[in-house]
Amino acid sequence: MEAAGAREYLAQTRRAAQAAADPSTASAWQVPGATGRTRERSRITRALTQAFFVILVMCTGFLLMQYFGPQPDAESDQSTVGTASTPEMRELEARANQGIAGAELLLGLRYADGDGIEANDAEAARWLERAAQKGEAVAQYRLGTLYEKGLGVTSNPNLAADWYTKAAELGNVKAMHNLAVAYANGNGREANFGEAARWFRSAADRGLADSQFNLAVLHERGLGVATSLPEAYRWYAIAAAQGDGESSTRVEALLSQIPAADRDAADKAAEAFTATPAEPKANEAPQLSQVLN
Repeated sequence: MEAAGAREYLAQTRRAAQAAADPSTASAWQVPGATGRTRERSRITRALTQAFFVILVMCTGFLLMQYFGPQPDAESDQSTVGTASTPEMRELEARANQGIAGAELLLGLRYADGDGIEANDAEAARWLERAAQKGEAVAQYRLGTLYEKGLGVTSNPNLAADWYTKAAELGNVKAMHNLAVAYANGNGREANFGEAARWFRSAADRGLADSQFNLAVLHERGLGVATSLPEAYRWYAIAAAQGDGESSTRVEALLSQIPAADRDAADKAAEAFTATPAEPKANEAPQLSQVLN
């Protein structure tokens, strides 16, 4: 299989079809029916009197509303878009403005997720970059996703891969996976299945099922690693044990293609697999209470 075709195959293994159907917002106007004719047999003076009385009541009501009705609240009239809604969030903003990396990271995540503050991708990118520059791996990973998807920043696969690299080298597991995908697809990095396999393996060793699946694909097809159906079977089995349906399908498909002895050895190796613990600081955002204390 040519390299381009192999990259497309690898990409398709995890491509989920998402159909986002916009809900219908169309509404129909209802035309009022005919009201019928009214009789105009009253005397002219009576009609004028009634009209005058109606106008007087309307004017009086308008004046009463102006003087005694609810007055506009100057503070509530101001836009609250992007402002913190709780004292804790306001304190978080203050800490972030002081240059505290953990606060910058958490504020960026809150803006990205719309958690406690109105979602704003541009603000998310701004705060995440400040934290990323200070070496926060979670910020580097999330900033990479913004550059990859063009959210709040101009889409830039090269910058995305740069930030994934920094985060991956600090131990962020999802960044390892995304960096491997960048190498496999030649997106932001020159296509290199050897590097893709290396980073998929790093994330797979730390228990990421998607990386385990993709690493198995590489071993099955000999992309960046030696072709090995037993090794592919082992990684599929490890991912399947985590509930990965596609991996379970591949395990069944390879059963008849592997000698019994090799299959038994692979099964034992899969059962004995224990994920390497991921570095908490590189993979978990701090709690709000930790940043404020």
